Amino acid sequence: MLPRRRFRALNNWPAGSALRSCLVPGDIDAYVLTGYSKRVQPSLPGVSFNLPAPAALVEPTRFPGKPLGYVTSTQEAALTNSFFGNPDFVDFDPAVASLFFQRRDTVSLGIVVTTYLPGFQPVAPEYKGRVLVLTGANDQAYCGLGSALLDPDNDCGSLLAETGSLFPAADYNYPAVGKIYSVEIIPTRVRAKVSAVELLANWMVNFAITLVAPLFLRASPSGPYFLFGGTTLFVALVCIRIPETNGRSLEAIESEFEEKSFWRRLTWRNPERDTPAEESARQPVELPTASDQTTAISHEK
Repeated sequence: MLPRRRFRALNNWPAGSALRSCLVPGDIDAYVLTGYSKRVQPSLPGVSFNLPAPAALVEPTRFPGKPLGYVTSTQEAALTNSFFGNPDFVDFDPAVASLFFQRRDTVSLGIVVTTYLPGFQPVAPEYKGRVLVLTGANDQAYCGLGSALLDPDNDCGSLLAETGSLFPAADYNYPAVGKIYSVEIIPTRVRAKVSAVELLANWMVNFAITLVAPLFLRASPSGPYFLFGGTTLFVALVCIRIPETNGRSLEAIESEFEEKSFWRRLTWRNPERDTPAEESARQPVELPTASDQTTAISHEK
């Protein structure tokens, strides 16, 4: 029977209080802290631009009866600058930022005050478990001045590495996560289904490789490396043949994929080799207008 492990995942401001639990060795086996670093106080000026107010007064329909100690942002532009950044340096969809403001949550004044108190991030010298800090590469609250207006091109840089000093005896890791929107290329009407198929294919391929790799290695020690490694050459083919879509409109992207994409060349016949019947079958059919139909009827009479 596998040993039971206990881990705790926390996000942003509540993550700071988790370190106090780390002072009790053996209580939690692993921590995942998202949106966190050892330095948060410099972001107070930028975060203040959000002009927080009691959520029950700002959004009475969304937060009815919420205690006045729970606040939320009242400025959409300030919230975008704090959580998304400057569009000249950070690539994001303004529609997503607007939706984020519409669905914004609350935070208690107690957490806000204690977060910006000196020494809020205590050191856990006796904790020997595993700690994973996941923070955005351009996080304003924990890597900048709290707003893109004050620090438009902030970068976590070595700050996440320095955060490991809070856990001197722990197994510490700290990737700086960039903003990834690969799923956005999939149309919304089929995004859920396509993502499900992608995930299923990923798991099936992983299962197949795990199943056949031991047998393959037994027959040929180097065979699996050449076979599985060779399939990665397909990525280079994709990088060369797929058109660039960054900074282009959806209409231009669609036209590019229809006219020049490698996949169209694979799935459509070359017009130079098409038969006349095949070529005419792909030509758009012009439907008669109402005036044309009226003219035709008058001629018949």
